[in-house]
Amino acid sequence: MKDLVSSIRAITEFLNKPLSEEVIQRIAHQCSFEGMAKNPASYQVFPNVDAISFLRKGDIGDWKNHLTAELNEQFETEFVAKAREHGLEFE
Repeated sequence: MKDLVSSIRAITEFLNKPLSEEVIQRIAHQCSFEGMAKNPASYQVFPNVDAISFLRKGDIGDWKNHLTAELNEQFETEFVAKAREHGLEFE
């Protein structure tokens, strides 16, 4: 969270909009995963989609709990194709 606080300070300085240390700390907490997880509905991007699933911890390999092998292969195929359109190549 220390990096987040530093980033918020840098943004306030860049915008020339100084904030108190208390406000910076509150913003940092609200922008942390823990803070966002307390109110997942606030971060719902798509209507009628479970907001909790939008906030993910990013555990390595957790996709296996949510995608079938078939869906993973479809994702891989489409991702690689889109990446190539933008000049990115993968081994």
